[in-house]
Amino acid sequence: MTEAILSSLSLVIKYKAGIDKEGHDVFKRQAFLNISDNASDDDLSIVGHEIGELLNTQIYSILKENRFELLG
Repeated sequence: MTEAILSSLSLVIKYKAGIDKEGHDVFKRQAFLNISDNASDDDLSIVGHEIGELLNTQIYSILKENRFELLG
């Protein structure tokens, strides 16, 4: 039987980076790798919003990405 083991956790921030020539919003993603698996969802949300404040931009989404290794 195959077993999934959490191998890494990442925080991904998607934010508005500007406007293109046609007036459409341009979005970028910034990933922060090797986040502690002890970090709560609330902690990650707070950090994501604080990063948005530092970037002085509108945060579109904050994602928690889990990567698993399949054994078996």
